[in-house]
Amino acid sequence: MPKEKIIILGHSGFVGNHLYHKLQRESMFEVYGFSANEINLLDIEAYQKMASLCDGKTTIIMAAALVRSKNDNILTLENNVNMVLNLADFLSRVKIKRLIYIGTVAIYGKTSETPITETSAINPDSFYSSAKACGELILKRICEESGIALTTLRPSRIYGKGDVTSPIFIFSKNIILGKPIEIYGDGSHRLYCVHQNDLFKVVKKVILKGMNGDYNVTPSNGITLLKLAKLLFKLSGRKVAIKFKPAVYPPILLTFDTSKLQADFGKFPLTGLDNGVKKYFAPTTP
Repeated sequence: MPKEKIIILGHSGFVGNHLYHKLQRESMFEVYGFSANEINLLDIEAYQKMASLCDGKTTIIMAAALVRSKNDNILTLENNVNMVLNLADFLSRVKIKRLIYIGTVAIYGKTSETPITETSAINPDSFYSSAKACGELILKRICEESGIALTTLRPSRIYGKGDVTSPIFIFSKNIILGKPIEIYGDGSHRLYCVHQNDLFKVVKKVILKGMNGDYNVTPSNGITLLKLAKLLFKLSGRKVAIKFKPAVYPPILLTFDTSKLQADFGKFPLTGLDNGVKKYFAPTTP
């Protein structure tokens, strides 16, 4: 039986790198990865380097993006949108089976009075989330016109091996070093954490089962920063001071209706934080 051919764009980034190595270990897949050094996604001509790999059995995973943790400005928006526009142009000229676009739940904004579903109104409130929302619209149109199956995954905060930017990593690092944890606001800001292995399981099933459409990959309720700090104290067996700083923006207070994810992925179990963060303390705990 021929293997499923998979191309990962952005395979050297945190999300793409994990997907690349996990999918490579699956015998039913033939996996290729391209980083910015190999294909400059801002150069429309650079895409031709992978044209020979594309056919009616190919899945492309778009995991490349300029993340807001580095710069959330108009240039970040412009570059993220241009990468998607160049990908759309490429898809109009080649034949592939499926596109998996790694989006974000940040397109819904920071607050909502009702539980969020995949059909809820979007309210992007940053350059990064605006670019991601725009990317969804562009790719939906080109995939419809080109007869390409499209799956858009909207994960919340992904954490795990290789994570160096999330509050989980930063808090854990400070605990290990015996430094205070800094929390902006009163600690009520919520994180919605998804382990990288859970995202991989979703991607794998999308490829094997042909799952189309939009999916919010997130827990229903997040954990506050204050509760996260206390959980990390408990798991590490250590405690450091907490310094509260003035809030930069109102706390994120969202609830997600995950019924679609649960129904289509067989009551998909998200890894509990108490298990997911243990490896952060591997140097100091058994």
